[in-house]
Amino acid sequence: MKRIGFIVFSVCCLISNIWGKTVVATVESYQSATLSGDIWSADMNAIYYNDTKSGGRIGADKTATLTITGLPAGTIDGVIIWVHSNATGGAGDVELKVGEESTIVATGDYKDWPGREGYATDFESIKIYNQSISIIDGTSVSLIIKGEKNSLYIKQMSVDYTPAPVVPHDVTLSWVDKSLKRNEQVLKELDAKQGVQLMAVPDSCRLIVDNGFTWNFVGWSEDSKPTEQTCVYGSVDRYYPQRDVTLYAVYSNEKWEMSQDTTIVSGEYVMALGDVNNTLRVMYGSWQGNKIQLKSIEVEDAKDGLYHFHTNAIPESWRYTIDVQEDSLTIWHKASQTWIGYELPPKDKKSSPYKSYWKWIKTAHGSVCLYAYPYKDGYYVLDGDFSDVPCVKLSHINIRTDCVFWVLFPTENVPTEAQVDWTTFAEQTGWYPVGNEDAKITKVWKDGQIYICKDNLQYTILGKRL
Repeated sequence: MKRIGFIVFSVCCLISNIWGKTVVATVESYQSATLSGDIWSADMNAIYYNDTKSGGRIGADKTATLTITGLPAGTIDGVIIWVHSNATGGAGDVELKVGEESTIVATGDYKDWPGREGYATDFESIKIYNQSISIIDGTSVSLIIKGEKNSLYIKQMSVDYTPAPVVPHDVTLSWVDKSLKRNEQVLKELDAKQGVQLMAVPDSCRLIVDNGFTWNFVGWSEDSKPTEQTCVYGSVDRYYPQRDVTLYAVYSNEKWEMSQDTTIVSGEYVMALGDVNNTLRVMYGSWQGNKIQLKSIEVEDAKDGLYHFHTNAIPESWRYTIDVQEDSLTIWHKASQTWIGYELPPKDKKSSPYKSYWKWIKTAHGSVCLYAYPYKDGYYVLDGDFSDVPCVKLSHINIRTDCVFWVLFPTENVPTEAQVDWTTFAEQTGWYPVGNEDAKITKVWKDGQIYICKDNLQYTILGKRL
């Protein structure tokens, strides 16, 4: 009997891990939103913009768009929005866009919207989607409200979704040798969500000469035709596949040298957190669920004893403006128009998108430790969590000056977009081209199963290519 009970308990745990997820996007300002709830991966994000430039208020002939990006493969089971009108008026059209499919879910006067019995001045929940639809990994859900008269107000959108069962995936590394012959190696995920450790191409394949141009290996990409906007994973990164995928070795014909600064003065910087084996982790983005994402970069010690690394460009999401005022400083993230701060009093370790003053102290290798305030036998420190997906968080620890904390790299004169060429040599080797991002995605029913079609290719709902 005990054995049966254990099996039932295990099944319930499995179901709770797969079913019943809800993620919520909350409007913060006319051009920002935060994400909460069941955030499946670091790729999920909330994006908001309102033409009225007045938070959640949407005026006549104005449009507000609230989007949740990066949903996992599976099904969307429902969408609820929190909106209200004026006391005696308010009208507009409400469009829901799931991936490439759009539906007008409400139109005209607010009092005539589904489930409404009049106008309202308090936020009311409206279920605008009450069915299931299969989605592929990375799908976005957008709420688009076009004001018609008077004003409408939006506060939140919640999406109920069911991720597809998580299974281990294969990651195929694809690169070329000096003769442009393609080589492959398959990395197998041992357990679901465990990820695989990437590696560099063999030494003899790190520098390719083709038609008089010299190309240097810089990392791996899911895109066989990379551009300066392509996401490139470093050879020291741990990669977490959402499906069976091929990563292509990316080569560039130019690099920009970034050198560490130890003067701790006001300016714009890349902020990299110390790790081990000449690896640093760059912070990028803003607080999402009390965390900020980290990306690994390879660095080296130069003769001057400072860290250096090479890159083609520093994107906006990597740039932070630091304003130093004697023994404290503030951190501003221009790309998201938010502060990297914290909340007082210290009831919990809680981040904040509002202006806060970090105390700082110099630590090992010219780095700097940033801390919020003393608490009990330690401090709340802006630190890293490497237990799962690497991220920044507030940690309650003792400050050790012999540890490498934040390493600062000035971004002055460094371009935000690469002014160089990138390639995977896919065309020269006859590799199949990457799909058109604007291509329409359709679903087909075949032999009792749903399949996703894009660019004349078919995928399972888990994103596995057939």
